[in-house]
Amino acid sequence: MAHLRAAREQPTGRIKELEEEVKRLKMENSKVKADLERAQRRWERLKEGARRKRRPDGMNGISGEEPATIPEVVEEKE
Repeated sequence: MAHLRAAREQPTGRIKELEEEVKRLKMENSKVKADLERAQRRWERLKEGARRKRRPDGMNGISGEEPATIPEVVEEKE
């Protein structure tokens, strides 16, 4: 009779273990999602900063033109 009780209690123990694992994995998943969102926001800020550095002063970026390059100064030897 004792072995029957143990057999009946074992599935509920397994269910509890699995429920705890689901809870743990949900928490881990939410942490990973938060880290991903932070990384995506940081990446967007970095991209925007790089775009701003490439724009010459006075260009607002609306025209879509490439920024003008500064010509090199060639010194002539006498």
